[in-house]
Amino acid sequence: MRQLIAFEYRKLIRSKAIYICMIVMAALSIAGIFITKASMDFINSSFGGSMIGDLDGVDMFNYSGLKYLVSACSSSNITILFAIFVTIFVCGDFTEGTIKNIVARGFSREKVFFAKSMVICTGTIVFGLVAMLVGFVSGTIAFGAGTGFDGEFVLNLLVQLLALIAYTMMNVLLGVLFGKLGGALTLGIIIPLVFPLLIQLLDLAVMLMSDKPAEATQDFFSRFTISSNLSKISAISVDGTDLVFAAVIFAVYILLFTLLGILSIRRKEV
Repeated sequence: MRQLIAFEYRKLIRSKAIYICMIVMAALSIAGIFITKASMDFINSSFGGSMIGDLDGVDMFNYSGLKYLVSACSSSNITILFAIFVTIFVCGDFTEGTIKNIVARGFSREKVFFAKSMVICTGTIVFGLVAMLVGFVSGTIAFGAGTGFDGEFVLNLLVQLLALIAYTMMNVLLGVLFGKLGGALTLGIIIPLVFPLLIQLLDLAVMLMSDKPAEATQDFFSRFTISSNLSKISAISVDGTDLVFAAVIFAVYILLFTLLGILSIRRKEV
């Protein structure tokens, strides 16, 4: 098992995809923050501060380094870039015959899956931490550091990393199922973007058919999705109940995708 893990770590370190995706993520994050800053400066100067107020304290928008730190992982760019580097990492072993050679040496498919998943999840955590760091530094330069950093804030960030691991295990599962980059990458990009929209339509249908108040049914299905819970906790101040619920949801998805991945690799011809 140690040999497999060491082998996968060497592959991850040498992988160009993860570095390219990190650079793209950082560039998009920095560009978005400073475009926001430039837009607010323009509006402030055009209207004499009557719409936004003094830019030294844009409290009504709560922009700050901490705001961008805590919301870094909820960006749709993250899920798209995850789909790219995870599926490249996983599918490459199938298309190049690497897994077949490893299994031929006596390693079980389950060990191959766990080693690969462990290493790619490590890369995911690093990716998420880099995203948070870029968001915090860029946001601080643009708007100031902000306030609200405490133990619960750190716990929130750790729970968000669970969400990223859940997305990663979904992409690992897709990579194992398809074995080829095209199908796995397509679904890895489409599912995080389209699935929440379908769930929102189901929520709307429940609201229209239910006699209960809208507040009681507005997130009937979406409360159980990764994206909804990640968005809910991507704020400086988060209710403790929401944080615990999100952590449980993310853990359930991680377990579900892991079990499905094990079943898939057992039945897959390599």
